Amino acid sequence: MAKGSVVVLDVGKTLAKATLWSPERRLLLKRSRPNARITESGLPVLDYKGIEEWLAGVLKEFAATADIEAIVPVGHGASGCLVEGDRLIVPPLDYEATPPDDICQEYRAVRDAFALTGSPCLPMGLNFGTQLFWLQSVFPKEFARGTILMWPQYWAWRLCGEKAIEVTSLGCHTDLWQPTTGKPSPMAVAQGWAKRFAPLRKASDVLGHVSHEWRERTGLSRHCKVLCGLHDSNAALLASRLHPEIGNRECTVLSTGTWFIAMRSLPSAADSPILTEDRDCLFNVDVWGNPVPSSRFMGGREAELLEDSAGDFVDVAGNADELMRLARKAVEDGVCALPAFEAGVGPFPRNIGRWIKRPADKLGRRAVAALYLALMANASLDLIGARGRIIIEGRFGADPVFTRALAALRPADAIYLSNAADNLAFGALGLFDDAIPSGSDMKKVDPLDVDIARYAEAWRAMVTDGGTVQTDNNKGATTMHAGITSAYEAAKQRYAALGVNTDEALKKLDAISISIQCWQGDDVGGFETVGAALSGGIQATGNYPGKARSLAELRADAEKAVSLIPGKHRFNLHASYLDNGGKKVDRDEIEPKHFQSWIDWAKKVGMGLDFNPTYFSHPKAADGFTLSHADKGIRDFWIQHGIQSRKIGAEIGKQLGSTCATNFWMPDGFKDIPADRQSPRERMADSLDKIFAAKIDPKLNVDSVEAKLFGIGVESYTVGSHEFYMGYAVSRGTHLTLDSGHFHPTEVISDKISSILMFCPGLVLHVSRPVRWDSDHVVVLDDELQSIGRELVRSGKLDKVHIGLDYFDASINRVAAWVIGTRNILKSLMMGFLEPSATLRKAELEGDFTSRLALNEELKSLPWAAVWDYWCETKGVPVGTAWLDEVKTYEREVLSKRA
Repeated sequence: MAKGSVVVLDVGKTLAKATLWSPERRLLLKRSRPNARITESGLPVLDYKGIEEWLAGVLKEFAATADIEAIVPVGHGASGCLVEGDRLIVPPLDYEATPPDDICQEYRAVRDAFALTGSPCLPMGLNFGTQLFWLQSVFPKEFARGTILMWPQYWAWRLCGEKAIEVTSLGCHTDLWQPTTGKPSPMAVAQGWAKRFAPLRKASDVLGHVSHEWRERTGLSRHCKVLCGLHDSNAALLASRLHPEIGNRECTVLSTGTWFIAMRSLPSAADSPILTEDRDCLFNVDVWGNPVPSSRFMGGREAELLEDSAGDFVDVAGNADELMRLARKAVEDGVCALPAFEAGVGPFPRNIGRWIKRPADKLGRRAVAALYLALMANASLDLIGARGRIIIEGRFGADPVFTRALAALRPADAIYLSNAADNLAFGALGLFDDAIPSGSDMKKVDPLDVDIARYAEAWRAMVTDGGTVQTDNNKGATTMHAGITSAYEAAKQRYAALGVNTDEALKKLDAISISIQCWQGDDVGGFETVGAALSGGIQATGNYPGKARSLAELRADAEKAVSLIPGKHRFNLHASYLDNGGKKVDRDEIEPKHFQSWIDWAKKVGMGLDFNPTYFSHPKAADGFTLSHADKGIRDFWIQHGIQSRKIGAEIGKQLGSTCATNFWMPDGFKDIPADRQSPRERMADSLDKIFAAKIDPKLNVDSVEAKLFGIGVESYTVGSHEFYMGYAVSRGTHLTLDSGHFHPTEVISDKISSILMFCPGLVLHVSRPVRWDSDHVVVLDDELQSIGRELVRSGKLDKVHIGLDYFDASINRVAAWVIGTRNILKSLMMGFLEPSATLRKAELEGDFTSRLALNEELKSLPWAAVWDYWCETKGVPVGTAWLDEVKTYEREVLSKRA
């Protein structure tokens, strides 16, 4: 037993963690921080500076608590750097960075075969050799003199100044090591990298004592040792040996975090399985230098994508019973997710992830995500021949749906859960102290009490077939048909001939969020005062049954609509949709608390929110003027409304972690020709200046002002004309809002987008369909909508654009109106991403207007609809008009019953 306490530094990809252990190996303190994404010298690098600053503070705290005898560094694989003397000369790259295409092609030509290194050819920078090849082209002089360190040993070097390299990190899909011979790979030798490796040491070796620098920064003793350290998943493998149930017997450790890594300890080399390179199998190397058959997938990242909760993740422990119920129901109903949501890795690297019956709420999605992880883990375990004893460690060991589903999928194996919350740290401590206790007994996992075999069989069939999904409504079973996939593959080839990558186009489309307008659901009525008359030129026509009569009904309708729309979107609120609890709250008194239920709902369904102050349908707007009113008292009332609205927008952005766009539209104007056009505009500008006086972090809230040509009751003069707001936005640095219906009938906003993005910090779009005037018809895929989509994509500034819808049609099913309009704006954007813009621009620059016109016309008949159908399918929403059947059912079962 050691005399002093020990620190384990665990530098993962997502989190950096440090734990302090007593001489008896009780946990004394635990600290962690999320790692940031950093760019340095134009390259994406690991957050090494931020981690170091944090570590200095943590070690100072730890040193004040206990006498620290040693520090053991642990780190993720596929990362390293070059150092010279006491300087870092080539920073550690982020392994999720993708090198230039020419670098990747050149590297693949020189890397060794899988049979030599046990290292598969992986995407991005997941092979450390790829990173070195790229960095060598950027830092040739540094490579001529630097020493290569792996990520755990970088931290050992920082702490004690001694350089070392170690096999568990060298053997982690680097392309640099031969697991069977224990020597550098031929490529590493040929490239001159092997001679740049730091001296090879054992993971348990003491490299030295903490340096004077770190003693000064932290108060650590000069006797504090620094161990060489090891790869994180290997630490978990080592920890398994501490359990009496395992000892030296064969076992497989499933380490769960950002990556799910299965590592099988072999009883002898003769038991080594034949691994499949193209399914993310590999040989790792354990601390004794033995090959370890392994398989992996990016489970933690995929779980986040599947849960889709805008950063507000489900509390698994607090919702365990409900998650179990939802998982059982998902199995019974055939709700599932098909791989892979992180392309290029895992047992199904060429598959594109898709949902089957995607749940509308994040709890439902989280339950299905856990089932997905169990199915993927089961496939990964099969690939390495795992059998007998399987230990689950890491943060997903706390998810009972995942652990019990995996136990149900593998009835012949004993699935154990390491109760030690810091299993990885125990493995690291095992380097220092052979007699370390395991910390807690292992618990055998009970299988999930549901018929998961048929569910898994159907899942495997769908994954293997790779086709599309249809549901047999009579049997409730899910079957696959290849029509949509084959149509997509044909379309993919057609577009590829024009230089367009459809897979990349859909990835870009994935990043687009449309702000769906709340006021379509109840004809702009709001819930400030139920049944209040509209004013300010607002007029909804029609009386189709099923209008939402309460916040609950409006939210239920919105959830139904969103479940039929591909992608992840937002909901756009007006101030008049506050939750006032039945009490009178005037417009100048609204506060964030009146929209807290909206924020809570948005968290639940995984949507962002945008906001609009409501400057109409109020007694103080009855004469047609608000912020430009001649009466100062009325102006002040509306100024306060605007100030409060911005506070609400900022609180929305803060709680949801997504910027809220707060849009200001005022209907001020005259019906007939005014005698004074100047004064109302001066008052309007002054009022807006007062509203925007308080600075708000643009990460939380951005302000936008919206122009209009005319409206009912303001036919002759609108205070907030396009010229007024264009000048205001440019001079004040606000966003500018363009509404499709707020201009002359022959005037289009697609022509204005590029100009505005040159001079304004951002643009808000309210996409509508004017028919002879601002009639707010449902958006259809007409020429102008297609032009809007193309111009947005061509601008290259989609990150500065907030796209929203603004129409309200009471003559048709309101849920359908949401679905039709949102799907159409997404189609227009997809068509923009599918445009061979480089070819078109080249023809234009060369004066070849014939080719430009011909190609533009041919694009109209290309199979973009096949790409759209495929995207809908991968997002788990109905293809074609199948969504209409669901809306009709919802109308029959829900909407028609509203009086």
